[in-house]
Amino acid sequence: MSGPITYSDIVKVWHDKKIRTASDFEAVLSNFKIFFAFHSNKIEDAGVSIDHTREIFENGKVINYTGDLQALFETENQKICYEFLKEKLIAKEPLSGGLIKQMHEKLTHGCYDETRWAKGERPGEYKKNYYGVGLSVGVPPEDVQEEVDYICKE
Repeated sequence: MSGPITYSDIVKVWHDKKIRTASDFEAVLSNFKIFFAFHSNKIEDAGVSIDHTREIFENGKVINYTGDLQALFETENQKICYEFLKEKLIAKEPLSGGLIKQMHEKLTHGCYDETRWAKGERPGEYKKNYYGVGLSVGVPPEDVQEEVDYICKE
């Protein structure tokens, strides 16, 4: 390909993989799930090494970990969400607000602190309060469903 890679280019490459089974899915993504989870945690400086991440995904446990247990719960949640999404992707289930909420619940299960809980935030629900992320503020909570519906139609 010459020039910048577009979203359509990426979708075409993905569709050309002709993934039909969980085995096909695993073969195409191989180590992606581990690297994605590791780098996602690294953004938050969670302190979970690539080796610990691999242990969680491959063995469901870690050995000789001395860091924050919350980070391990979050990594385990990523594994659970990956397994959940694998079947959805194979079935080519369309992205929807409901699916986004299910993913959110799996990713955040058991990870909300008392402050979030007191503000009415719940895993598997859209945010109810304002949260800024970096330099981008996104959309207000009351507009999330409309934004998701718009994105899912594209």
